[in-house]
Amino acid sequence: MQDEPPKNLEEAIISDSDLVLYSRCPYAFYLQRLEGKTKIPTGGTAAQVLFFLEKRKKLFNVRDKKIGILFDNQRRAGKYLHHIEKMSREELAAYMPFKDAKSFGGSLKGKWATITQRNIFHNNPIYWNFAREHMKLGADLKKAGANYYQFIISNGAPVMGLIDKQRTVMFEGQHFKIKIPEIRVKHDSGFEIVIDNPSLYSFKGEATGKTTNANLQESAIITLSMYGFSKLLRKYPVTYLPKLNAPLEFWDFLENDDGIILQNLGFRHINLSKNTIDETARTDDDLDALRYLIADFTAGIAKERFEPNRKACHSCRYNILGINGKPVCGSRNTNASLAVPSHYFLGDNFRIEENASGNNISLVGIVDRHDTIKIGGTFEDITASHQVGIYRINIAEFKDSMKASSHYNSDIYGTVYKKGESFETSMMSKLDEVLQRIADEKQKTMYHAVHFERDFNKAGKMRSRKRLAQLGYAEANGGKFEKHYSPANI
Repeated sequence: MQDEPPKNLEEAIISDSDLVLYSRCPYAFYLQRLEGKTKIPTGGTAAQVLFFLEKRKKLFNVRDKKIGILFDNQRRAGKYLHHIEKMSREELAAYMPFKDAKSFGGSLKGKWATITQRNIFHNNPIYWNFAREHMKLGADLKKAGANYYQFIISNGAPVMGLIDKQRTVMFEGQHFKIKIPEIRVKHDSGFEIVIDNPSLYSFKGEATGKTTNANLQESAIITLSMYGFSKLLRKYPVTYLPKLNAPLEFWDFLENDDGIILQNLGFRHINLSKNTIDETARTDDDLDALRYLIADFTAGIAKERFEPNRKACHSCRYNILGINGKPVCGSRNTNASLAVPSHYFLGDNFRIEENASGNNISLVGIVDRHDTIKIGGTFEDITASHQVGIYRINIAEFKDSMKASSHYNSDIYGTVYKKGESFETSMMSKLDEVLQRIADEKQKTMYHAVHFERDFNKAGKMRSRKRLAQLGYAEANGGKFEKHYSPANI
């Protein structure tokens, strides 16, 4: 049940995720909703979060050795065939499909390893921020899974019919789509309804004027969720209240509560990595912040304000290398490392190709991909090559000396493809080798200045500075690093 859907484009539905995305980066919203960039590689963390949200529901398929499995997604077990929502702690511990918290966490880690071996999630390639990211995320899943298991034992199962449900509600003439992660009912002191949001990490709300991520207590998105569920309970009590096993007096309470947001409705965010729970509540006084968020979104879309917020690039799904080898977002902050395919982190896959034409030299950094695929019942070896950077060098030769000028360009900065080496530091080392070789061949001193501010003041710049120092370059004025190459035997 939900409010009537819009009948024309002027009444388009706004999702809670739309509000959050636009507040964090209007340009990212533009890419997603107006340019249609939805089929892009999935970042490792995004895949991990989606994987957990799907697999957590396996805990609710209870198992009873005495009666066996009667049907898929079985929710009843025990002598009295109690539904999982009504089970005690002892029953949950006895009938959940994993014997303990450790086994559920281990199961998540194992299944995650299978996915990362294929590097495919929901038929989409997974890209990574660093070489062993998949292992770190697997360890996080193991810990989070164990903590979620214990949370279920302590707090009970959620209302089964309302897990991850999306509903459409109207707020002041505009339709909104909200997502309800989990609903629990507490009978300890009266009748209280709690919206639970189990998450692998800390809560991150919409961006505000003060911060890039509103905390749980001040987030207007939480206000929208609590408003929306309050409205659903009031408008469709016959649908929702029996599911919640609400007492008769609560039906009267719905009619007599003067607030728009129900007084006995709470919200909890469960950080499963840290095993912490944060709680919050809302009153009608919090609706003004929601109105402001909606007004800013609506005005921004109408006025076509889609400027990039480069402070949000580090956690943006579009800060990723596309299938075509170019960044998906052309307006990204280059100080934020891109997520790249897994084969970029295999050191043996990287090579530098040297090309010379007169006084011009180009060093091209290339990552090769080697795979075996099955075509028509036959396994075939394939190789694909991707350029990750290019160093262009010009040598000016004088009577007794030489001068080298250079320019480095790449779409990937800061990617450490093997221990201690980024693509650009390896290219620097190769450049140093080439310039020294030319100085030796010509038996002339060569001067070279690296325009660091122009070429390397991006992601991984500290590592690049360190490498230049190791190669004997000295920092000079104007954001440059200088070195004089003396030929051998002089």
